[in-house]
Amino acid sequence: MPTRATLRQYEYFVAAARAGSMVRASETMHVSPASVSLGIAQLERLLGVQLFVRAPHRPLALTAAGRELLDDAADVISRVETLEAGVQVGDAAVEGTVHLACFTTLGPTIIPRLVDEARSKHPGLRVEAQEVDTDRALHGLFDATFELALLYDVDLSAGLEHETIARFTPYVVVHEDHRLAGSSSVELRQLARDPLILLDAPPSREHTLSVLDQCSVRPRVERVTRGFETLRSLVARGHGWGLLVQRSMSDVTYEGLRVVPLEIADEVTPVSVVAAQPAGARRSPRVQACIDACRRAATAAAEAERPDATGQ
Repeated sequence: MPTRATLRQYEYFVAAARAGSMVRASETMHVSPASVSLGIAQLERLLGVQLFVRAPHRPLALTAAGRELLDDAADVISRVETLEAGVQVGDAAVEGTVHLACFTTLGPTIIPRLVDEARSKHPGLRVEAQEVDTDRALHGLFDATFELALLYDVDLSAGLEHETIARFTPYVVVHEDHRLAGSSSVELRQLARDPLILLDAPPSREHTLSVLDQCSVRPRVERVTRGFETLRSLVARGHGWGLLVQRSMSDVTYEGLRVVPLEIADEVTPVSVVAAQPAGARRSPRVQACIDACRRAATAAAEAERPDATGQ
């Protein structure tokens, strides 16, 4: 017996679930909000279940039935896209929206480049990126809120497939008047007695402490912050030093003060940036195009952070 629900109705449902709003879903689908609302209402009637909890002035919330349907519906849409791509001739246009989770500290340097890369290669491809911590990204991947995530390869959950798109080398930042500010590099033990400003955006805390532990350094934690720029500002004001992975193009903070980046002389393992999906997830043409754009964007970011490229 033929199905009564249409692929378009499932697409409206998935778009609204990921956007948390009928209006934002309509924008990504290039239709009116009324079309999305009507399509979802028809789908709910056909399935005999309520898919969303709708409350005024609040984001859409999935019901239990909606959460159960989302992953399967997203998989069906991905299968159809892959099927269509397999029968298209030549370099057919890649179109649609990819919902991407990006680890918060990677966002400022990768997302703008990623948007440019995706747009230049595939004008019909839109990347909707959210800057989140690793826990939120993983949760969103497994409940199909996100199709793809850009993360550091640190403490990733089982059940993921990922590929490396770039590598970054950890470094430290110190106050411009710090006793080691004039050095070209520093051994972490030289900072052991200095107060540490610890970045606490998971898994940054665990990574920082593991790097210090590998070098037999027990840090004296002065302050903890979840903000990359807050850490740099505290360092610039002389409250301590910090260990970071993502490097800013400028050594000047939002306040106009300066930090001094120093290479780490100890043997420190570079950190990989990966594009991750749930294991077994089908990679649609638009997701593959997004991964390719991510790789170009991350490579450009990694090259730009080199001292000879920035003048540092």
